[in-house]
Amino acid sequence: MNMLFEKHIVSSPVHLRRDMLRELFTYWNSLRNGRFAPSRNDICPSHIPRLLRHILLVDVAEGQHKLRVRLMGTRLVNCFDRDLTGQILQNTGSDPLGSVLAGYCRSALQERHPVAFGPMQCHMQDNDVLIHETLALPLSADMMRINMILMGISSQPRSAIGPLAG
Repeated sequence: MNMLFEKHIVSSPVHLRRDMLRELFTYWNSLRNGRFAPSRNDICPSHIPRLLRHILLVDVAEGQHKLRVRLMGTRLVNCFDRDLTGQILQNTGSDPLGSVLAGYCRSALQERHPVAFGPMQCHMQDNDVLIHETLALPLSADMMRINMILMGISSQPRSAIGPLAG
């Protein structure tokens, strides 16, 4: 899998291209209540049922060195043809998807703000090309350290949208 993308910090939903990501950002932002990030306990899945299948929830542990996938939405499992729930994300060449997702998490950890990636082309092993846009949102239980990353990933086949603007 080969991925090409751009990255930017998000301060408003207008900076996002996809409706689903704008909706996720708006929900996350509404939970902050003046804090830099809401906690996992603030999130009520019944308030965002349409988004759940597009969500990846990652635990951050051991001084931000260990990233474990807690939940992977069904749309993402189908898109990537694998379920990463329970797996550790690492920046290794042996697992390109895990490396990319770990990179997204590390960007959100470093920036301490929402970070968006894409649009990007994802060249799958079967020569299919998917277009992805990702939003990585920090979560904090103690309002000091980030202990989880909430990601929304919007993807669709390139054939559904045509060529990307250059």
